[in-house]
Amino acid sequence: MTPAEQDVFKAVIPPWPANDDPEKEEKRKQIQDMYKAKDVLQQKVAKELSIRTSIAETNKGGKGKKKGGGGGGKGRGRS
Repeated sequence: MTPAEQDVFKAVIPPWPANDDPEKEEKRKQIQDMYKAKDVLQQKVAKELSIRTSIAETNKGGKGKKKGGGGGGKGRGRS
């Protein structure tokens, strides 16, 4: 995540404005935009995490002759 994305993710969403607030429409739009930005960012992070998980699953295993799989075998394939 870039620093700008981290700022978006960490941003505190203000409370919903009261009905008698003269700038309520503008504030409500800002709040909705913040929720949308956080949602888009969360989807991006979930996709990246899914990709990293699938890469890790692909790369798992292959060390040692005995007990296949990651870390199962002792040593580096010497018998």
